[in-house]
Amino acid sequence: MDARRYGDQLPLIIRLLDAATSGMAWPVVQPQRALQWEQANNGLYAEHERVVTLFSIALAMWQPELKAALTLCPADGSDILPRQQCRNLLQRMADSDTMIIAKAGAQRLAGIEAQSESARNSAEYLRQLDWLFFRSAELLNNNDPAQKASTVEPQVYMRWFGEEGEIPAMRRLLQHRGEPLLPPAGWVVPPVPPSR
Repeated sequence: MDARRYGDQLPLIIRLLDAATSGMAWPVVQPQRALQWEQANNGLYAEHERVVTLFSIALAMWQPELKAALTLCPADGSDILPRQQCRNLLQRMADSDTMIIAKAGAQRLAGIEAQSESARNSAEYLRQLDWLFFRSAELLNNNDPAQKASTVEPQVYMRWFGEEGEIPAMRRLLQHRGEPLLPPAGWVVPPVPPSR
């Protein structure tokens, strides 16, 4: 619990999977769909599918460590670990380069700190993480042909992710597009549209 950083393995897993499959002929199961996607996105469908598949595999392999950390410091405030050890663990998580870990740590930290200054700092940090997440998702999923020249290809983003971590890759993406790294004053997470 006195570690200086949270041992997040997701970037390493991404890096290893990317190295193992880079340059490999990726199967295309639906050629017509692939052709439509390539025309709309000015990119290679097989490479896009490789990136999506590798992220899915990496996420499936990596989740247990997060569950174990949150079990040690439950949201209900029960003391499985002494409170100071939980604060240290949750702060290391909040400092992680992986979005889900950073958000989980900051949310849980805000919960155990209640009305303190630390909770307010955690709430602002969560808002900043949400901004990075939503702006990055919008930029990565942008199909506007007028902006294609400044779009980062999925395999390039995956390389940044594997080399630097998820949050640094998101920051790099925003910088690449000339976007602010911090949310504007008053920005809040957009509401999720109702499912049909």
